[in-house]
Amino acid sequence: MKKRLLYFILLFAITIAAVIYGISKRGRLTLSTDDGFSFSFIGKGDTEVSESTDSFSNLQIQLSQDDIEIEAGKNFGWTYKGPKTSVPTVHVDNDTFVIEASSGEKKASSGGTLTVTIPSDHWELGQISLSTKNGDIAIDPDKRASAESLDISSDNGDITLSDCTGKSIGITTGNGDIDLEDASSDAFDLQTSNGDITLNLADSLDHYTITPSTAMGDITVGEDTLSSNKKISVGDGKKTIKAVTGMGDINIDD
Repeated sequence: MKKRLLYFILLFAITIAAVIYGISKRGRLTLSTDDGFSFSFIGKGDTEVSESTDSFSNLQIQLSQDDIEIEAGKNFGWTYKGPKTSVPTVHVDNDTFVIEASSGEKKASSGGTLTVTIPSDHWELGQISLSTKNGDIAIDPDKRASAESLDISSDNGDITLSDCTGKSIGITTGNGDIDLEDASSDAFDLQTSNGDITLNLADSLDHYTITPSTAMGDITVGEDTLSSNKKISVGDGKKTIKAVTGMGDINIDD
């Protein structure tokens, strides 16, 4: 009994120390559990802004230092957590939700996180364009999301998509991994200078013509491991997958 009490006291002390350290180093700290419980501290110089917005069919985001997350929610809306000087500008223009970096965010040395929520029954969209110079980008709907086109880029960050389909999906990152889970498209164009590319298809490999390329890494398509020293074309489907990395592995499967 005494050992258990000492254990909980020690665990509590470590948690408090982590909270204090997190606030002192980053100004904000979020803790969460598998049961969905979470709490956050917004430190000096940081803020949290959350607003609902009108419905939209197209999404255009251009930021500099922030992570971008698109996820399911009860309403159309957005939340920003980060430096007070970096809160982006937001407006809806002709059915397009436009979010742009503020002058403060363009000059900032570190960023925050922008989260855009879309209701579960409104994931049939037109054009999605997401860009950040230094941050990760993720799209995670609670059911399949579809769009006419997805154009996603980051100069330095990982890009992760799940349950997405589009007539064209173009993803570029200078330094980061590209990870697509349960995705389909008439035309994939996936490019990273330094990172792995992982594509798990929602449909069959037989539907695609695949041209993967890496200067240094392994290439796996389905159950086949292919030489990275040769020009490769796999399949003869009407849909296309172009996957290029300068340094990293490529793994494409269904």
